[in-house]
Amino acid sequence: MLAAFQLVEDARYLGAGPRSRRGRRRALAERTVAYRRLARDLRVG
Repeated sequence: MLAAFQLVEDARYLGAGPRSRRGRRRALAERTVAYRRLARDLRVG
């Protein structure tokens, strides 16, 4: 489940094309936050 979610997110960000270094770092940070939130929700639920 989590692996599939990560693959979808990776594809979304990689598919965005070339972007600035800062933009890529921000996207990675946002993905990390979303991933941790999902993992926490799955543990709680």
